[in-house]
Amino acid sequence: MPDWVARIPTALGAVLLCFATARYGAWAFGRRAGFYTGLVLATSVGLFLFTRILIPDVILTLTICVCFMAFQRAMNEDGEELNPRLWTIALGISLGWAFC
Repeated sequence: MPDWVARIPTALGAVLLCFATARYGAWAFGRRAGFYTGLVLATSVGLFLFTRILIPDVILTLTICVCFMAFQRAMNEDGEELNPRLWTIALGISLGWAFC
């Protein structure tokens, strides 16, 4: 088996982390800020190094990011969320994934 196969979950986690961070930033601060947060994270050296040496911290960081985003969106009192229960379910799934 080639060694790149072992890097697929971490690489997908890094891509999803950049996407989740961009969505979180866009929700919290606007589309432009969301774009820049995703761009800064995608071009950071630390993210590249963690995916190169197969440390699963990227996946843990992804679950923490999703946990924070889901919690804040579920607890949003502005009333703009159509179904906050979906965010509560996403919070539970991401917490469960983090403890695996």
